Amino acid sequence: MSSLSKVAKAGLQSATIMSVADAATQISVEGKKITKCDHTSSMIPSSSSRHTQQQKQAYENYYDPMRTLRWATVGLTLHGPFFLASFAMIDRYMGAATTLQVVMKKTALAQFIVFPPYLVGL
Repeated sequence: MSSLSKVAKAGLQSATIMSVADAATQISVEGKKITKCDHTSSMIPSSSSRHTQQQKQAYENYYDPMRTLRWATVGLTLHGPFFLASFAMIDRYMGAATTLQVVMKKTALAQFIVFPPYLVGL
């Protein structure tokens, strides 16, 4: 498999997982309703819009596909490619995780070296 197809696969997997997770969170955890209304950028309330506070609150009660699209974009462009490259680097540096000691070292390396730059990038 070529490097480009590996990056594309990692990005698509991450985008899919993040999209499904966000949709499930909005519907199941946040209790948002699914609607057929048009969720274009012109409908998104802003501080400068003429929407009343009540209209803004009503909008927030519905599933936001633009939010899901933003998470998919992060997965496709940042999360998937970043962690593919980062974990490949750790594997090259540390080798296979054949013992508990190697697993613990790889985990610590990921937690303290790999994850902070990713969080800054978000």
